[in-house]
Amino acid sequence: MKRRKWMALMLCAGIFMADFSGIPLKVSAEQVEQAETVLDDQGTQKDDGENTELIQETEDENNSEESPIETEPEERAAEDTTTEELPSTEVVTELKTTIVSNKTAREYVDRTVELTTNVEDAVGNVEYQYTEEYRGETAIVQEYAENPVYSFKTSGVGEHVYRVNVKDENGNIGSAEYKIEVVAHPSKVLSGKLTSNKTQKEYVDRKITLTAEATNGYGNYQYRFTEKKDGVETALQDYGDTNTYSFITKECGEHTYYVYIKDAEGQEIQLSYTMTVVLHPQKKLTAELSSNKTNREYIQRTVVLTAAAKGGYGKIKYQFSETYGSTTAVRQAYSEKNTYTFKTSGTGHHVFYVDMIDEQGQKSRASYEMDIVAHPDNVLTGSVTSNKTTKEYIDRNICLTANAKGGYGSFKYQFVESYNGKVTVVQKYSEKKTYSFKTTGPGTHTYYVYIKDKENQSTKLKYSMTVVVHPDKVIKAGLRSNKTTREYAKRTVTLTGSGVGGYGKRQYQFTEVYGATTKVRQSYSYKNTYSFTTTGIGTHIFYVDVKDDEGQVVRATYTMQVVVHPDNQLRGSFVSNTNGIAKNGQKIQLTATSSGGYDNVHKYRFREVYGGNNKVLQNYSTKKSCEFTFSGNGAHTYYVDILDSESQILTLNLRITSPAYVDRMSVFSTVSTNNENGTYNMSRALKSFNQVVIQPGQTLSFFGVAGPCGKAEGYKQAGVVGGVGYGGGICQASTTLYGAAIRAGLTIVQRRNHSVPSTYVPIGQDAMVDYGSSDLKFRNDYDYPVKLVTYVSGKTLYAEVWGIQPDWYDYVNVRSWSTGSKSAVAYRDYVKNGKTVKTEQLPSSYYK
Repeated sequence: MKRRKWMALMLCAGIFMADFSGIPLKVSAEQVEQAETVLDDQGTQKDDGENTELIQETEDENNSEESPIETEPEERAAEDTTTEELPSTEVVTELKTTIVSNKTAREYVDRTVELTTNVEDAVGNVEYQYTEEYRGETAIVQEYAENPVYSFKTSGVGEHVYRVNVKDENGNIGSAEYKIEVVAHPSKVLSGKLTSNKTQKEYVDRKITLTAEATNGYGNYQYRFTEKKDGVETALQDYGDTNTYSFITKECGEHTYYVYIKDAEGQEIQLSYTMTVVLHPQKKLTAELSSNKTNREYIQRTVVLTAAAKGGYGKIKYQFSETYGSTTAVRQAYSEKNTYTFKTSGTGHHVFYVDMIDEQGQKSRASYEMDIVAHPDNVLTGSVTSNKTTKEYIDRNICLTANAKGGYGSFKYQFVESYNGKVTVVQKYSEKKTYSFKTTGPGTHTYYVYIKDKENQSTKLKYSMTVVVHPDKVIKAGLRSNKTTREYAKRTVTLTGSGVGGYGKRQYQFTEVYGATTKVRQSYSYKNTYSFTTTGIGTHIFYVDVKDDEGQVVRATYTMQVVVHPDNQLRGSFVSNTNGIAKNGQKIQLTATSSGGYDNVHKYRFREVYGGNNKVLQNYSTKKSCEFTFSGNGAHTYYVDILDSESQILTLNLRITSPAYVDRMSVFSTVSTNNENGTYNMSRALKSFNQVVIQPGQTLSFFGVAGPCGKAEGYKQAGVVGGVGYGGGICQASTTLYGAAIRAGLTIVQRRNHSVPSTYVPIGQDAMVDYGSSDLKFRNDYDYPVKLVTYVSGKTLYAEVWGIQPDWYDYVNVRSWSTGSKSAVAYRDYVKNGKTVKTEQLPSSYYK
């Protein structure tokens, strides 16, 4: 409680001090109310000693330096009971303030504007202060005064923000703002142009003067020039009264010059001028580099390279560099010296460059190539020898010694070994010319010695030796099993490898070959046993490779048969959704079932053997059925291969046959009204077509099958149209065939009608034949063969077409009618489910 009262007193004291300082202090109504409540409580409540103590402590702290004399307890008590009068507190409020203008919010330059401020609920006299913000800068334009009006002339294009701050006699304050956009009068909009005293394409080293001309605007023009080259803009001449900029052209390429113009009222524009700087043809810098020697020189010869420049601007500087091997180095930095002198060093190919640059930054390069060779008296050669023979046992001490001859001294030697396809640097370049080692690893080892001298001349020497195993160290290996060579699946087997002889410790690696797969089962280690569970029916070959520390390897083999336990024989069945006969296009489903085997997880593969081809219809999966569309006449054999987790395979098969002619596609008959000879002739001709097969795409000819049908062929005389002749009546046989062909959907290639309509068929459906002049031909356009079946019963002639009935129609209906006294037309309709799905016109007929 005492802390809260003390805070209230301090709050009031703060207000009091603020009043005396002349600085308005804003205090919320809630703060004032809380302070007054605390003071009222302090003045009316009885002093409980707690407040007195708090006030006393505070006074002691504040007056300790000024009043060292301690106050008597009675005096302190009297002071505690006295209530001091505190100054009154007023709340500062925000005055509602607005600004109005005698003009619009968008005005031309040089217009008189009057801003007037209106204030509501102010107490006593009000003072007004105006400020202006323009282009990021704020300035007081009218100090505090009782004048609510601010008059001015517009100046400076752009947005101007005017703000007013107001205060009344009680310290209440307010503010408002007004925005005006100042624009140039249409007749004063700033414009201009930028021109040059030269063209837009100039040579280097030409004097150019750019001139900017400003028009309109509000005068007092200022000009600033910049240049943009290769994307970089550079200031050339800062704002000033000078409207020209002069310079000398340099640096080839496109240059864009800008002038920025601004007037007295802040209007700004940007103008540009682009020009291309090019080299004068006679000033193009070209370089040449020559030598006082040949391009093939011995080591330690003095050479002077001389650079010659043509063209260019002003003085030329030259830099010489050299590329040797994979290193490029500057030999003489840029200077006006055009020669470079050196002594040849380092055998091989050297390329020297001179880079030239003129005062305009134009560059050019020339090169000179030189081969530096050893003098014949200094050609580097050498030999390499061993302290042992070229065939040594393992673990023998060898020392190879290289001897250099010729060269330029300071020899260095590097020894390299090649063994089993691996090349290893065994001793890096050093001045040591010997290499000592112990033989290890049976086989051929080839050692190379690379010698180089201080002039980088090098030579390569070779020494080969064969490292062999000592007879007492030849490895012998064996492999045995704790089980027989024939075991059931899922039996635990341990193979043990053995080895004798060799160098150092022996390591063992176990490999298995099963089917076409070879796999390392246990990599090289010191463990000589390999345990596993038999899996996979069939022959398994196991190998153990025994290797010693010298890389000597020997192999042993163990073969075993993994067989099926009688209780795990795989059994199954294989059926189809047909009775063994199917038509082309028919949906077939093959289904397999299985039992027995291992782990009850079986996979099924479905195959088809047809026409000598073995085709996988569905590869191994857990799906027990296979669906497909039957295609191809004749016998098809289907197989299912059932596989269990131990690679046990059960193969079952079934056969499905497609008869070539399963459907009667059409039948047509006519009745003979001819005499006995005529009926004989037509019957004989028709029967020659019985069982005739027409292959896909093949065309059948009546006479091609029946033959001439004349006297020589045994045909009799009978009635023909207009008389009697041998073979009379055969036209009824051709007409019967024609009727069956058009109703089977076969394509008519050739057909003629008689001179008069026939009585045994509807008009327009006859087919006249005459050997040598008129034939009946029709073609099989189906994808499968069709067969003709013909026969005679009494005087009735029958013709049938057998094949595979297409799915898209059920039968063909033939219509024909007379179109006049001497003509007729015929159509065939393909009918499916009682509705015509296709109509074709047949050959028309014309009678005499």
